[in-house]
Amino acid sequence: MAHLLSESGTLVKELWPPGLVKLLLATEVGTSDDQDWVPRDEEELHNWCFVGRNLGSHDRTRRHALTYIESGVDSPRTQVSVRVQGFVERATLATLGNWQGSETHAQKAIQSLILGPGRDGATVFAQQMGAIAFLKAYIRRQIGYPGRTEGVSSVLHLQRRVFSRVREGEEYIDLAPSEDPSYDAAKIRARWAVSGRIEIGRRTTEGKIIRCAHYLIRPGDFVEAIITFDIATYGTGNGKGCQVHLALEQLVQIESRKEKTTGNEKRERLITKGFVFDDDMEGGEEEVEKIQDGEVSAKSDEVEMMEFPGIMIAEIFESMDFVDLAILAESGTGFQEIARIVLNLRYNRMIERFYPRAMDVRRMLNETSSVISGSFVLEYAFYHRLWKCNDLDIYTRAVDADAWEEFFKRVGYVRQREEDEGGEEGEDEDEEVEPFYNPRIKEIRTLRRTQPDSLVDIMVSDTSNALQPLLGFWNSCLQNFATCNTFTFAYPRNTFRQKGHVTGMWRQDDRVPYLAEKYVARGFTIATPRRAPRHMEQPPLVRRRLNDHFSWSLNISNGRSGDDFVEADMGGLVGEGGDLEGVVWCDAGVLLF
Repeated sequence: MAHLLSESGTLVKELWPPGLVKLLLATEVGTSDDQDWVPRDEEELHNWCFVGRNLGSHDRTRRHALTYIESGVDSPRTQVSVRVQGFVERATLATLGNWQGSETHAQKAIQSLILGPGRDGATVFAQQMGAIAFLKAYIRRQIGYPGRTEGVSSVLHLQRRVFSRVREGEEYIDLAPSEDPSYDAAKIRARWAVSGRIEIGRRTTEGKIIRCAHYLIRPGDFVEAIITFDIATYGTGNGKGCQVHLALEQLVQIESRKEKTTGNEKRERLITKGFVFDDDMEGGEEEVEKIQDGEVSAKSDEVEMMEFPGIMIAEIFESMDFVDLAILAESGTGFQEIARIVLNLRYNRMIERFYPRAMDVRRMLNETSSVISGSFVLEYAFYHRLWKCNDLDIYTRAVDADAWEEFFKRVGYVRQREEDEGGEEGEDEDEEVEPFYNPRIKEIRTLRRTQPDSLVDIMVSDTSNALQPLLGFWNSCLQNFATCNTFTFAYPRNTFRQKGHVTGMWRQDDRVPYLAEKYVARGFTIATPRRAPRHMEQPPLVRRRLNDHFSWSLNISNGRSGDDFVEADMGGLVGEGGDLEGVVWCDAGVLLF
């Protein structure tokens, strides 16, 4: 693995700010050829590498590879790999990347990582981009293809193809259930398969490199990546062309954004316990998934917290209201970390009433752009105060409904007959939406499990947007939802005062008094205004960032703001100009999606 050189002949990695250089030099990554570097002179480069036949590829568009010139005639051909550094701007590193779940999209599915210069790295990043451009130009000249003209970019795009076409004699990996929760990849395994995983790790304070899960790599982290050159040749209307992609092979988090802001070593010790690259990793990955980034399992009693005489801080936090915990979680004080852990524990405990592994459900929410809504979110907001919901309402797109159904059937759920889906009167008092109650719901799939007794409703949107049914809720208190890591409340001021108003078409509906009974019994005030609130009649404002569409959104994952989560994980939840355009929730005004 070679280092890049600047135009002056200095190692690019040594041009980063001193603190980062120290971490890079102290990080043990790679093999014995660590001190190798890529020549910046074309004649020297010609004696150092060549573009030859890619012996390991059967893809007609991937016939070439940038290969080291070895000293021995019989030496194996080794592809050139180089080190690059930068700050993460966006990451899609799950094993299946951006795959949409269809066989037609398998050939296009990629994992991707976008690196930028950060606040103080513009100069060194420009040198790095120049060295990469020099290598790309050399590859195109060696092949003799003109290639596509590349514009000047301020970021580095790294990617890796997810699937390979299955061929006899080739080896492929088996995916864990958490990597393919909907079993869509398993369905096409005979034709398309995953040939390998990106190795992802992080640096500890002792300088060791340990394995970590992909979701621990976040925007703002400083990372070092090992890349190779994926050379694609193709035919065009004007002849032949060439495009050189930067293929991501290994990734190491050198410094996390969390470490830069708080230096919280307690969290690092908890997450990285026992995961060393060189050790036997049997069972290790499963333990990483259980711990994660602040998303500690509800059964984890070994979390150490500060102690006052005679009482644990954890017990104080456990008895706090959601709003008070949320304020602490966003405060930046020393209690911020504990508040977020408690919020995650509550979320996990509630989910585990319906599914044995809460993190599998949260991961599935993220991967399918689905949400949890209804009385589940109200129970979370008024923890131990109002009621205990009897069902879990998953709102999803039609394309993901089958995946959710199979997901719950794996743990003993059975789908109820259509004529039984409504249940007997009063059987489930937390059932907020029935088919005739919400015209924005295309279908409701009710699944029941007897041991232990629990009920799940899969609410299928009538559009390609999982949020669409929320606009048909009769009560503003219910227009709230939970994603993988974020709780969003459309009308927080009224909701947390236990006040609500009847929405839209429901203002003239005779069923409202019946629906409002249980809320009034629990202390809610439900008003039926003659007209919409004033702020809902104002003309739409200009398009704004996703996080501005709602009055208040709290991200409960450690070290990440709600804004980052919306961009990183909710990309498919609100489509570009999607079906929600022109519809509004917001105490402050009317907003366009």
